[in-house]
Order: sequence, then C-alpha cells, then structure tokens
Amino acid sequence: MPPYNLVPKLSIFGAVKRIHISYSNRRLNTADIARRLVVYATGKELKLKYPLLNVTWEILDYDTPANLQVEYLDGKTERFLIEGYSKREQEKIINDWQFESDLVPYPETLAPKFEKKEV
Repeated sequence: MPPYNLVPKLSIFGAVKRIHISYSNRRLNTADIARRLVVYATGKELKLKYPLLNVTWEILDYDTPANLQVEYLDGKTERFLIEGYSKREQEKIINDWQFESDLVPYPETLAPKFEKKEV
C-alpha cells in the first residue's frame, strides 16, 4: 500500500515575503545556525518552491549576535536572535566536557591519605 501524505508539512516560508539574515564575522564559532540558514534560504530548492520570497543576508564586521529579520505577507515585521550553538556543536561541547571530567578523579574515589601524627 503506498504511503499517503494526508497532512502535508507546513512551511513558514509560505507566509513570509522577505527574510534578512545577518551574522558577525567575529562570532564564527556561534554563527553556524545563521550560516546554514543562509545556505538553505538561498538554495535552488527554496527558490523554486517560493519564487516571490526575497532572501538577503550580510556578514557584519563588528561583534554582534546573529539575527533574522522577517517580513510577513501582511506587512508585519519581526526580528529574532538566532545565535547559539547548533545541535552538533552542543553535542561536541558536552562530549568534550564528559571526556575531561572522566579524566579528573573525584576526591571520594581516590585512595585515602593518612597523615603522620607526631607523638
């Protein structure tokens, strides 16, 4: 039996007229989300699906968080901060922290230390 798509996925891009993505050139370690959004939003697949969507982006030379400006079809505009760590970066940070914490012994697991008492 072929699978039926009774409820198609809704994309936010259908209700958006214009998107502007900006991120700082000095915060490259936390701007991965913005870079991936730029690649996706300027790709051919999205342009074919939403030809009237206007996507612009800029790389800023000063230190500022990545943000996203959205203008909806009804004219309402919103601005979102999108700086943060991607899921991949979060997992790497947690894995590094877990590895380093495994290397450091806890005091309660070390052998007891006996002090000499002078009589």
